[in-house]
Amino acid sequence: MKPWLERLIRPAVSTMSPYASARSLAAPGENEILLDANESPWPGFGVRSNRYPEPKPGKLVARLARLYGVAAERLFLGRGSDEAIDCLLRCFCQSGESSVVTPSPSYGVYETAARIQGARLLRSELDEAAGFPVEADRILAAVEADTRLVFLCSPNNPTGRSVPSTVVRVICEGLSGRALVVLDEAYVEFSDAPSLASEAGTIENLVVLRTLSKAWGLAGLRLGAAAADAEIVALLDRVRAPYPLAEPVIAAGVEALSDERGMLERVARIRGERERLLAAFSRSDSVETAFPSDANFLLLRLKSLSGGAAAERLRRKGVVVRARDPFLRISVGSPEENDRLLEAFERIGEDGCAK
Repeated sequence: MKPWLERLIRPAVSTMSPYASARSLAAPGENEILLDANESPWPGFGVRSNRYPEPKPGKLVARLARLYGVAAERLFLGRGSDEAIDCLLRCFCQSGESSVVTPSPSYGVYETAARIQGARLLRSELDEAAGFPVEADRILAAVEADTRLVFLCSPNNPTGRSVPSTVVRVICEGLSGRALVVLDEAYVEFSDAPSLASEAGTIENLVVLRTLSKAWGLAGLRLGAAAADAEIVALLDRVRAPYPLAEPVIAAGVEALSDERGMLERVARIRGERERLLAAFSRSDSVETAFPSDANFLLLRLKSLSGGAAAERLRRKGVVVRARDPFLRISVGSPEENDRLLEAFERIGEDGCAK
């Protein structure tokens, strides 16, 4: 193991041997009978429901590796990118002794996962007046001697602003040998910014998170990945669940990835609707600021209502949005859903916003 990685990893993980599940030891041959995993010999529902799935299904790994431009050994698979976040904390953060850095505001799971692991959370506040840019010098200034992970989300949730690749590289260089930089690209397909997934591993301390939940429309399946140096991936595999992906999830993921054209068409429609909503909210008398977005959502600061109050009034009209007080975050829906949103939003200033 690389000396700098040896210094970062938790001692308990460094010395442990991963659990050897039946399917991790060897893939079953075509004519072999399987009596090694205490499975039922008969399916309870559907084809192969009685058999454990491959821990790292070869066909799915190959499709994702090709999509992200990485070697298969540099790819970790999990139940959404949230599992990769959890495993990173387990591998590198010692309870009561480690810290993680995250911009603020950003994706709330970084904080939740850190607190579960007993790591201190260090926030680097983003400047609303400047449009919430992530700045390398401010992120690096927040890092302390015990920092093990720095989370960046690009485009950032909830601000919608991308982190320039030059900024990510500067942060990685500044933390080389000291901490991992975790770049969460959950929304990158909606942005013009290039993905850095293919550089994970080439930049040794860069980990890039990807998901099929957003642009690929598979949130209900829970399927995500992390691209990283092969040694980091091997460490994450030590602490993940023995069988992280169910057989139907694997099959659906492989099938969905065969229709990249369909994904790109849906992304184009969402981007068009995003700009339509941005223009409408920018004209609204109720909105103080509608922030431009590179993602599939918009962030609003309202003039006279908090995000929570606005969300409650919209819900009374049958429109569910997310309060990120003092802001309001609104996902871009279908044209019909967006029409209904705008109709309800026109009456947001009315007391009670009755149906």
